[in-house]
Amino acid sequence: MRLPNWESRESAVRKSRGGTRMRVVVYFAGLVVSFALGAVFGLKRTSIDAVLEGDRHRAAYLVASQDILHPDQLKTFSAVVIPLARKAGLQTLAAAEPEVLEGNWPKGVLFVQRYNSMEALLKFWRSAENEAAQKLREGHVNSHFIVAVEAPQ
Repeated sequence: MRLPNWESRESAVRKSRGGTRMRVVVYFAGLVVSFALGAVFGLKRTSIDAVLEGDRHRAAYLVASQDILHPDQLKTFSAVVIPLARKAGLQTLAAAEPEVLEGNWPKGVLFVQRYNSMEALLKFWRSAENEAAQKLREGHVNSHFIVAVEAPQ
């Protein structure tokens, strides 16, 4: 009986990693998008049921991945947007480069923010004041994604 040559298999895997890196990135991006869409559309029914039942107090979470290109140019943006977001109950839970446990992560910072409710988050996000403030960060931040999900009941 012949034993497998693990060393040659391991070196073959190492050599193939470079060619599959793009596939892994695309796969990971697909997972993130699938999760976000599933969360948004899956919770839509729950959100409507909660509003009909008068439960408007479930927290909502904003999750974003961004490359901060010019942090010194974001002071004006922060001074305008943070007070607006605080009115909606902003609590920053995390803002750092993530520790990747599986897959690949695009360069950048992951933000996780908690808001009083989806209604409060969307009211803030869609406000004319926030839309004007978003223009202040143009050219200084590259967003990979920004999603909002509502906490389960």
